[in-house]
Amino acid sequence: MWMTERRNVVFSDESRFCLSSDSRRIRRRHRDRSNTAVIVERPTARQRGIMVWSAIAYNSRSPLVRIQGTMTTQRYLDNVLLPVAIPYLQGLPNAIFQQVNARPHSACTCQHAVQGIQILPGPPYSPDLSPIEHVWDVIGRHLQTLLLPRSEDELWQMVEREWRVIPQDTIRTLIDSMPRRVSSCITVRVAAVLTEFAPPDDLSVARDFTDDICQNFTVKY
Repeated sequence: MWMTERRNVVFSDESRFCLSSDSRRIRRRHRDRSNTAVIVERPTARQRGIMVWSAIAYNSRSPLVRIQGTMTTQRYLDNVLLPVAIPYLQGLPNAIFQQVNARPHSACTCQHAVQGIQILPGPPYSPDLSPIEHVWDVIGRHLQTLLLPRSEDELWQMVEREWRVIPQDTIRTLIDSMPRRVSSCITVRVAAVLTEFAPPDDLSVARDFTDDICQNFTVKY
């Protein structure tokens, strides 16, 4: 379906942005692994930040919603689905709604609220396939080039501004990449299975077989 209907899919998700950089990467030489001079302490407590939700479509995007506290079924229903998501979807002809498989989204009350809207279940083991994940990444990377916000409210203003200025062509490019994303995911998984069970001398055969499968594979979940 990704070849013909991907431009009708509305991809939704939430993301968390922190007041300070949440990068856990530390660059050092291997031999300096135990050198106290290059060890950086990191707080284990959850950092202050904000949770946001939104959705992208081929020719538009929904408003950005700030979620107060942890996402729960009731918050998702009251703050996202009823006031924002459903009206947005109803304004898009032939919209196919994809949401993540987290429990607040799959609760019966939420499923009842979206009756009448075509639903595409999110991939249970590959949530990073969704192009909106890359939109969050674009926002996060640009935020790291700016001065750190002093409060959650200031961070919200920065994230909302970045959300509004992302070019729609960037979103279109990400959505149009879905066939390649799904094909690559299938290739990796099939290759892993065939490689695991193929005799050592037959790995090249396994790779050729993988290519044949992926060329003729119809993707639908």
